[in-house]
Amino acid sequence: MDADTWILKPSDEGKAADEAQDVRKINYYTCSVKSSGDYVRKRISEAEGNVYFHDIASWGEASMKDTFMKAIRVFSGRK
Repeated sequence: MDADTWILKPSDEGKAADEAQDVRKINYYTCSVKSSGDYVRKRISEAEGNVYFHDIASWGEASMKDTFMKAIRVFSGRK
C-alpha cells in the first residue's frame, strides 16, 4: 500500500472529514469487503438450517452497500 492510501475504519468516522482534505486516495473498498466478509461469516454461523449462495450474495451486497453509504456520509460531511 502506498503512502497516499488511507483506509477508512469505523473508528475513523469522527476524524475522517477533517483528514480527508489532505488525502489523495481513499481505499474504503478494502474496509467494505472486510466488514462484509465478517458480517456474512457471522450470519452463516448463526443460521439454522441450510445457507444458499443467494443468501451469502444478498448478505454481502447489503453489508457493502451499508458500508459505502456510511463512507459517503462521512466524506460529504453529513451524519
